[in-house]
Amino acid sequence: MQASLARSSGGQKIALRTELIQTVSEHAKDLAQGYESVIKAELDKAELEIKTIVQEINQGAYAIQNYLQAWEVNQLIQNYQISDFWDNGLESSIKEEAKKYKDSLFNFSDTLTAISRRMADYDRQAGAKLFKQDITARGKVK
Repeated sequence: MQASLARSSGGQKIALRTELIQTVSEHAKDLAQGYESVIKAELDKAELEIKTIVQEINQGAYAIQNYLQAWEVNQLIQNYQISDFWDNGLESSIKEEAKKYKDSLFNFSDTLTAISRRMADYDRQAGAKLFKQDITARGKVK
């Protein structure tokens, strides 16, 4: 697209420049959405793995309950709860930072879109003035 933009002129250049800005704008939104999704998926995956490990430890401890007293089993597993390995506050903080990053890229994208519209409007107005000046200079419009 950049090569086409360099070779073009006039209205085609205006359209290509606007299209390039729109493409960058959309790409920024896609990246932001993907970034947030990946972070959430990785957090969910890690939490599930930890829950599975804790559950396996608890099940293993209860399986040996025939050989130990109930209080001994409880004492064995008391430090193997999900809360000992997973920080919900940290998870929330990470998700909030990912959301802020996504929002920042969305704002950037929206700004690019607004700039693109303004540039296209300006180019149309400037083009109309030049067209009128060219015709007037040739003596066809008085």
